[in-house]
Amino acid sequence: MAATKKNTRSAKGGAKTTPARKRRAPASEIAGLVLLVLGIYLFISVVMESSGIVGDAVKGVLRGLFGLTAYVAPLGLVALGGALIMRGSAQRKKAGLLGYVLVVWSLFCLFGLFFTARLDRSTYMSFLVDAYTLGQDALLGAGAFAAVLLYPALTYLGTVGSFLLFATIVLVVCIIKFRLSLRKTGEGIKEAGERIVQNTGRIVEEHRQVRVAQRVARARQDLFIEDVAAHPNAAAPDVDLIQPTVFDSAAVLAPTAGEGPDLFYEPRAGGGDAAQLALFSLAGT
Repeated sequence: MAATKKNTRSAKGGAKTTPARKRRAPASEIAGLVLLVLGIYLFISVVMESSGIVGDAVKGVLRGLFGLTAYVAPLGLVALGGALIMRGSAQRKKAGLLGYVLVVWSLFCLFGLFFTARLDRSTYMSFLVDAYTLGQDALLGAGAFAAVLLYPALTYLGTVGSFLLFATIVLVVCIIKFRLSLRKTGEGIKEAGERIVQNTGRIVEEHRQVRVAQRVARARQDLFIEDVAAHPNAAAPDVDLIQPTVFDSAAVLAPTAGEGPDLFYEPRAGGGDAAQLALFSLAGT
């Protein structure tokens, strides 16, 4: 009886959880749709010169908050809305969402480091106000959004330390999120570099062999033309004018007759005066 009651309760509990999950899915999709439309509207407001009273006001606020990165910030809302629509409930994605926000915030801070010389660093509030004004008026920097983290980082770590801090945050979150391994990544980069070097060397060697082959082909042809011009009544020699053989090791051209690194041009026997040996040495090429 006790087991039956437990099974009945678990069955009832299971029956109760299923509708709850079904109710949460449309809510997340609606939230995703709202964020998607909002991101698109904010992006259009920033890009277009005139987008109505509301759009112009939003544009000024976005520029003050994000500076030059105001063109990128609305796209984050678009990506977040699309993720909610595609993946459903965001209850189990809070850690991943926090990681994305931290990466984007750190990237904005890295960009804002290049404009900190224009900001008043005497107090926290003056730093935020200057960052907001610089972004709103001149569309420079990363706005007050990045200044929230930039001021304490610059105060305690300096410019170089702040750069290392935010770069490390981006790297660590990416390693955790995408399950990267620095050792495997380094090995992959090393292997890719070795392949690039090998392929580059092979291509260079092939081009060098082609140039040598073309040079030898022209030399063989010149020898043939000179011999025919000097002995017009002699029989035409047997000579390969077009396709010399190239060894891969030392790019040495195999002679038509004889052996060694020299190219021999030997007319056909019985050619009278044309039966002279014309020798073209590749030692100087």
